[in-house]
Formats: sequence, C-alpha cells, structure tokens
Amino acid sequence: MSVYLPLLEVRDDELLSALGRIGPVIQPAFPDLSTLISDQYGRYILLDHDTTADADQIISWLDNGAQKVIVPLAWASELIGVIPAERLILLLDVGNANAVSEKVRNGVSGVLLKSPSLDLDLISSISRFFTEAAIYVLLTSAGLPPRSSIRELLAIGATLVLPSSQLTLSDSSATQHNVADAFLAPVVSDRPDGLFPTVVSSYPQGGKSLGLVYSSKESVRESILTGKGVYQSRKRGLWRKGETSGATQDVVSVRLDCDADCLEFSVVQHGAGFCHLNRASCFGTLSGLAALEETLQSRLESAPEGSYTRRLFNDSQLLRSKIMEEADELCRAETKEEVAFEAADLLYFALTKCVAAGVSIADIEKSLDKKARKVTRRPGNAKPQWSSKSASQAAPPPPAKPAVEDDAAIRMRSYDLASITPAEHAQLLRRPVLKFDEMIAKVKPIVDDVRTRGDAALLELTAKFDKAQLDSTVIFPPFAPETMQLDDAVRAAIDVAYANIHKFHAAQAQDAALVVEDVCGSG
Repeated sequence: MSVYLPLLEVRDDELLSALGRIGPVIQPAFPDLSTLISDQYGRYILLDHDTTADADQIISWLDNGAQKVIVPLAWASELIGVIPAERLILLLDVGNANAVSEKVRNGVSGVLLKSPSLDLDLISSISRFFTEAAIYVLLTSAGLPPRSSIRELLAIGATLVLPSSQLTLSDSSATQHNVADAFLAPVVSDRPDGLFPTVVSSYPQGGKSLGLVYSSKESVRESILTGKGVYQSRKRGLWRKGETSGATQDVVSVRLDCDADCLEFSVVQHGAGFCHLNRASCFGTLSGLAALEETLQSRLESAPEGSYTRRLFNDSQLLRSKIMEEADELCRAETKEEVAFEAADLLYFALTKCVAAGVSIADIEKSLDKKARKVTRRPGNAKPQWSSKSASQAAPPPPAKPAVEDDAAIRMRSYDLASITPAEHAQLLRRPVLKFDEMIAKVKPIVDDVRTRGDAALLELTAKFDKAQLDSTVIFPPFAPETMQLDDAVRAAIDVAYANIHKFHAAQAQDAALVVEDVCGSG
C-alpha cells in the first residue's frame, strides 16, 4: 500500500527516482505532453479548474500509461460514464462534500480532499460517505505536517498527500521530510531488535520469492535513496547485497504490508542468484515460465552449434513456422489436456522468439498492464488473412428446410412407438417446464386484446396462430352440406355423450311435489 502520495511541484529527476520506488506520484497536468513522467513511474494526473484539457486529452493520458486522473467536481459529472470509475479520483474541497451527488459518489474510485487542517473526525465521516473509495488528504495550510499525521491518517484508512517541496533526499528538517523517513513513519516492529521482516521478490519473474531477510530503518532508507538492495544482517550489521559476491540487486519498489510490520522489496537480481548457495532463490530452483526463460537466456549465450535451440535462434523462418504450426494445433485442441499440451508448445516457441529479440517476461507483463489501462478499445476483429481463412474452413451451412405451403393442412405430429428409440420415447413423455409467471405473461396480452377489441382481435389472432382466414367468428345457417356429414363413429360418440347427459339430469329431477315443513322454535 502507499504510505503517502507525493505531489510533484517541480521536475527533480533524482527525487522522482526515489519517490518512484515507494509508490505512485501525483503530477499536475501540463499542456505539453513531452513533460509527462516516464511510464516507469506510477502516476496520477491532477487537473484543477485552470487546466485546459478536454475528455479526449484525458483519455489520451490514460491510454498512454497514467493510472488515474484527479478531476474537480465540475468535471466529474461530464467524465463519469466516459472514463471507468476505477480510473477517476474526485478533487474536492472538504467544505463541499455535501454537494456531491449519488452519481458522482458511485462514479469515482477515490477522493482527494483539500483541507485546511487535519480534522480526523470530519475526514472519517467523509470516508464513510464514499464507501470503498480511497481517501487522500492534501493539507492547504502553511507549514510541514508532522510525520505522525501519516500514521493517524493511515489508521482511519486515508493517505496523506505531501507536496514535493516538503520532501528531500537529505536529512529531515523543520521544513522538509526525508523521503525514506516519511515512508517509515507508520512502520512498526514486534521484534526486540526492532528489525522488520522483509520478503525479497524477483521483479522480472512476476514476484517470485527469492528469500526472507531483515531490514532496519537505516537499510530501508539507503535502499530507497540509492536503488540498491541493502538489508540488515543480525550478525554483521548493514548488509549491502552483492558487495563482495557481485550478486547485486536493483530495487524496483519497496512496499509495506497491511499491518505495517513487514516489507517487500521487488528487485532485479544480478549475478549467480540471491541465495548464498548460488541459486536464484533460497526456496529452491525456478519452475514454469521463469525456469524456461532462464534456460533460453542461457542457451542463447552458450547453446552448442547443431542443437535444436540454436537452430531456432539462427533460423527465423523455422521459428516462425513452428509458432504458426503450434498456434494452429492449439486452435484445434479440444480437451483440457490437449489445450494445456499445445499451449505449452506454443509458449516455448513464442518465448524463444522473445528471448532472441531481448524481450523478457517482465517486458510482456508490462505491455499487458499498459494495454489493460487503456480506456480506448479497438474492435478486436481478426485481420482479413485470418478471418477469410476461417470462413473458408467453416462447416458447410445446414441444408435448407423445404418450403411450407400456406394452404397445407394443419396436422399433429404422430410417432410409431415401435420405430423410435427408448431415448426418443422418454423425451416424448416429458412435459414441458411451464412457469406460471411466464405463461401468464404470454396469455394476458391475448386476453386483453380480445377483451378490448372483441371479434376483430379474435379474427386476427386466429389468422396468426391457427393460420385460418375467417370472415366471422360465428357460422350461420344454412350450413354447407359437406359440413353436415358425420362419420358413423363420431355420430355414435355424440349420441353416447347426449344420452349420458340426459340420464344425469333425469336422475336429478324429482316427479313429486316439493314439500316444505315449518318447525317452530323452542323459545
């Protein structure tokens, strides 16, 4: 996590280099893009009311590597919905917090509060209003805020913003904090010797752990200021890694854990490795892509002539063909095992090309991160040479269904149980799943239409659903002779039904007169 956020006021490359190791920096928006900070530093772009920039310019900054933009309240409403919330921070005077709408609150991922004083209760209440948003506090009063304010703000989930004029690489004074001293302000140790457990991870290998060491305030300060791996040996005191062995380290970043009692150093390790046994890691040998990259880098320098890897490095056409071959096989793979197998082959040849071109896995990850930060997205369509090939290799279209005659008879489908499979039989016995709400939603418009428009709606619906064009909803006599012809079986069924109804009513009827007797009450 960031202990504090520096706000750059002037360009100082040496100071910026040290600040870049402990987190992102806030940079005011300059009209001239050439003055933007290099992508190697995490940066937030600050726009105030005097900044002359439009939405396209802001998106361009984000597309080109800026992590977030900090905008005034007046700008936020226009940018919300155009720029993702996780890329927007609201610049807000503490007295205007009640002017923030629900739309703005939900459309930003952080708030930079400008406050004349360190009012922790007020800041806490604003923090509760902006749920799950990062809170940054810039004190507008003159004077240097004490380092204790860094701890106090972190305790309530907020981060102090320090102008670069209040930071120095020299010793702390009444007007400036040393960069490292400010970083160490909230760090605590639960050890009797006051040291901090420190995890050392490999930046080029995706954060793979190299070892566990201890740091002191003195060693952390030297690492931040010099960019070299410096730790505290419990036996020998200050330990500058590689000073005697040559296995030096370049420190990329120093981070504090959530409890402020442990550090992580992300480094680029040189020489034989981090471990005193001349291995890359104290936790054993590398594996996976990190091991493959290390092997290929070694083969690039020392692979014997005639070996397959040497052939791949020397024959770009062979390497190109293998990459395309393995990509095609991956596309054809179907099972989980096949996909993993073919993807491994493709990664081997792709990483071989990367190593030959001097590209590391860290470079690839950096490119992925940069693409992920882009606000402007391309359609992502395939290029013509691939889309046309896919179309030519696509399965033939299904045969056209025979045309249906409009005046053909409507018949129910029939099945012969002796000629269908048990599975088809079981499928026929299944009742369709009907949901009451869905059924009512389909039927209600029909009923309402008939209720409103009567016979006209009924005729239209009959034509739509039954494919029958009728002139009237009622057939009046005289009836056509052919409609009066009944099959003997149908006539017999009607006679049976009529007889049953007649018998039922006859059984209910009483021939005798109905007699009603009146009985007097008992009182």
